[in-house]
Amino acid sequence: LGDPRAGRALEALRQRLDALPCGNIAYIVEALDVMLLVRAGRFDEAEAAAGRCQELGTEVGELDTLGYLGAHLLGIRWAQGRDAELLDLAEEVAASPTLVAPEFAFRATAAAIAARDGQHDRARAALAPLVAGGLAALPRSSTWLVGMLALVEAAAVLGDADIARQAHDLLVPYAELPAMGSLAVVCLGSSERAVGLAAATLGDLDAAADRLGRAVAANGRLGNR
Repeated sequence: LGDPRAGRALEALRQRLDALPCGNIAYIVEALDVMLLVRAGRFDEAEAAAGRCQELGTEVGELDTLGYLGAHLLGIRWAQGRDAELLDLAEEVAASPTLVAPEFAFRATAAAIAARDGQHDRARAALAPLVAGGLAALPRSSTWLVGMLALVEAAAVLGDADIARQAHDLLVPYAELPAMGSLAVVCLGSSERAVGLAAATLGDLDAAADRLGRAVAANGRLGNR
């Protein structure tokens, strides 16, 4: 949320780990460190740290290791504008049995990547089962905001006003929050951006400009460069 106490809290957790080691919590701390490197735009360091984080997760037997690695790499490539390189990985993670059954963020992300890569049929095929019952029916979870952002991205490329309208109305109450996945292992910036992008897709350019301006300010507060 951009709270200045966050850094102190993370350092306090590190100090506690020195006194009372716990591999699983150390893994989460490393995952947070990757997220912070990505937010700062330090992508090469973030990618190296993501690899070390995966090694620790595997060592301690963390079931979410594949999902967290996928989130880290996708977050890095998305920020670099190179996410099309990881379309196959996104689909692989989305199909992983280690993900909880209601998880839809990786499937939505695969659809968004395919859309941005010009593979519109592939994107629509990925979207179809997600939107069939309406976006309001999608389960709320720790990855919900990230999943909704991906749906907005796909809708914007495909010009799908129906998906954009549903996502816009669902996201407005949460616009002040950053789009973060799970235990803050990835941050895609202010949710105001998704609301603004949805408004632009609907043709409401004044509202879009207002929301996108708010997103820039919010990302500055977050340190999400």
